[in-house]
Amino acid sequence: MIYVNGQLVTTSKNKIERNDNLKTFLYKEKLVIIDDTNVPVSSSGINAICDNSEEIYHLKAIKTNSILRDFKEELAVYINKVTHFVDETRETENYSSVPNAFIQVAEALIEFNKVADYLQKELIDINSLNNLSEKALIQTESGNIEYVLDLIEYELLPILEVLLKETNEEI
Repeated sequence: MIYVNGQLVTTSKNKIERNDNLKTFLYKEKLVIIDDTNVPVSSSGINAICDNSEEIYHLKAIKTNSILRDFKEELAVYINKVTHFVDETRETENYSSVPNAFIQVAEALIEFNKVADYLQKELIDINSLNNLSEKALIQTESGNIEYVLDLIEYELLPILEVLLKETNEEI
């Protein structure tokens, strides 16, 4: 049995059904499961809970809006920083930090993808990110750092902006 905030969500012993029931409940109620330190539990953590049909779980959840508001603010600030970096780099024509910036933005996308998972949206699949990373590496090795800056501006930033838009829609 799984309880969320004291409310019975499922009594099913089937792990797939337990998982579906829990995720459907969370989505409908706009909740996210949190651990004892108030950190959201990942999808794999939820799957682990649903895999054990013999246990009774009393889970704690909070409204996604409170998390999303904070996230939205952080994401907007991050997008502004990246935009400022791109503009300043083009203005000064100092491309030395561009490869490192690409790596940082790609890593940020991986982290932001975890939030997109809570929204049940796909931000970027790993294969697409790997392809962009390979392009960036090839261009960096050939000395075409400005192309890597273009990848940040025209490939990675739009993905972040879509996530910001979708986060606004959820709130």
